[in-house]
Amino acid sequence: MRIFLVVLFLMANAFGAIKTEGESILPFQRKGYPLKELIKDYAEALKINVSYPEDLLSKDQSKVDLYIHEKTNFSHFSSLFKSLLDSRGYTLIQENGFQWIAHARDVRYLPSEFYANQKFPNDESYVTVLFRLKYPIAPDITRNLRPFLSRYGRVVNFPDGRSIVLHDKGDNVLKLIEAINFMDTEMVYKVALDKKPEESTPEENPLNEKVVELELKNKILEKKLTEQESGGPHEATSGIVNRRN
Repeated sequence: MRIFLVVLFLMANAFGAIKTEGESILPFQRKGYPLKELIKDYAEALKINVSYPEDLLSKDQSKVDLYIHEKTNFSHFSSLFKSLLDSRGYTLIQENGFQWIAHARDVRYLPSEFYANQKFPNDESYVTVLFRLKYPIAPDITRNLRPFLSRYGRVVNFPDGRSIVLHDKGDNVLKLIEAINFMDTEMVYKVALDKKPEESTPEENPLNEKVVELELKNKILEKKLTEQESGGPHEATSGIVNRRN
């Protein structure tokens, strides 16, 4: 009887953990998987360190349903885990071999992996990528990329005209780079060279009214100074009449 109870106890504990074999996750199903518990089991299964602030998940009662029907390698399971976090407003930050969870809305102020090539993760984790253009059209490309960033993504260009830094989810950065390669051509460069700045009409430029107003004031002042030097408008008129007489 005692042995039977021990076996049941071990089976119950095994049911809550994610089983592994080598570098793979074995098939399992779990309904109503609490997010806190999933994070703990994820760290144990992949044998990694995962941390988060004590109050980060204090009020989060999120649960997920997981159905892993075939053996899945750690890399693919990790991508799934990051997607689940992202769908609930969290992100997994990797720094110095350690992983910790934070609000996705704060990702701009948190460290992220920096890459000078395209060997970054193709998943929901945020990365910072330096991209060099063939043609000096970085300002035009940067302006056109902004509508395609994810909610917390960012893109900036540098004065050399050829350097762009992308900070976004890895899978979205790959799409942005495809768009960059499409625009980074000689034809687009020539169009940028031929483009002339548009001259604003008086109706479009609010400064014109100020300029006109200042010119009128200057003319009024000049007229007053002239009248004072000539003895005033009435005396000048009187002199003209006397000469005619």
